[in-house]
Amino acid sequence: MNAPVQGVNRRTVLWDSMLDAEMNVYFWDLISARYARWDRNMKFFIALAASGAVAGWGVWSQHPGGWKTFSAIAAVAAVAHPIFFSSDVLKRMSELVATWKEVFVDYELLWYRDGELQLAEAWSEFETIKRRESRIDETRLPRSKGLLEKAFNHVLEKRRLAND
Repeated sequence: MNAPVQGVNRRTVLWDSMLDAEMNVYFWDLISARYARWDRNMKFFIALAASGAVAGWGVWSQHPGGWKTFSAIAAVAAVAHPIFFSSDVLKRMSELVATWKEVFVDYELLWYRDGELQLAEAWSEFETIKRRESRIDETRLPRSKGLLEKAFNHVLEKRRLAND
């Protein structure tokens, strides 16, 4: 059983960890929603372009340059889609939201149970959650400074920490 580290403000450490986890939940939810929306729109455009190119052959015979341009755009979109909107990346982002929610809920429950981390069991649980948090892999995923700031402000407002 590990003893709490002396000289550390355990309440602040738990509070900061809980807020970080909450911010990550909101941030990855925003990123995931953005990329899912782009993915859906790109798929719709590809389907529209493919069917429009075939359905409009009569129209395109009048405007051969338009048909070539439209077909080229559809082809580029079809090739670019799996590169920029990989289903693996979208899946990882969704999984990150769930993982961060679990970490946040664990911190929050610990906060309500022993916000000062006075009990050795509480400190041990905090260490376990912190280790699990350290294994969260966010590498090679898209970032957005604007959405990160939005998530940060959301947590400040929700917790009534924002300076008015």
